[in-house]
This record gives sequence, structure tokens and C-alpha cells, in this order.
Amino acid sequence: MKICLSCNARFNISEWNCPECGFIPINKEGYLCFAPDLTKESEGFKYIF
Repeated sequence: MKICLSCNARFNISEWNCPECGFIPINKEGYLCFAPDLTKESEGFKYIF
């Protein structure tokens, strides 16, 4: 079960594209990014985006 980060719709498909609102998570270098703002705040990892 997945929950859309934009409209909170619940869906059970292999893709992360929301069937209700069309929201697609950001893809950074081949990885889905569910909290892109946190990539800039982490002290443990070098920011590469």
C-alpha cells in the first residue's frame, strides 16, 4: 500500500505515480526522493544533487 504525498490517496500499484492526482515523486539520479529538502540538511552525507 502506498500513500500519495500530495493528496493522501491510497493505492496499490507497482509505480509511484498517484492514480488520483498524478503526483510523481522527484527522481534524483535514479532514486525516488520522498523528502528532497532533507538531502540538503543531513550532516552525515555529502550533498551531491
